[in-house]
Amino acid sequence: MHILVSRFVVCLITVGIVFHRKLEVHIPIMVSAFVIDVALVLIIELQRHAVETVIGEVTAPSPSAFVIFHACVSLLVILVYIAMGITGAKTIKDRSNLPKHKAIAVVFIILRLTNYITSFWMA
Repeated sequence: MHILVSRFVVCLITVGIVFHRKLEVHIPIMVSAFVIDVALVLIIELQRHAVETVIGEVTAPSPSAFVIFHACVSLLVILVYIAMGITGAKTIKDRSNLPKHKAIAVVFIILRLTNYITSFWMA
């Protein structure tokens, strides 16, 4: 189920990118993607105790670099979502912020796709 929700979020993000010039479409879609992604993180935490698992990996004699990598990427995705929201809000008020928003968007897309791909091995 988590993979399906994640796939849906990636589809939402794709639609949001396609409609980046139509703010009345772009903004609600990207906000929806963020809300669903954060909810998914919370569900995964409640069901799988993800934080405890990562802490266990970090302190294990032979930690899984892959689990740690996926967890770091997942955290960065949430942080970059927040940066996207901040720069997006600033861009609505002042278009001179658009280059920064676009630059962060490139980082976000790379991180979110990395998160999506690595999540197949975490299920």
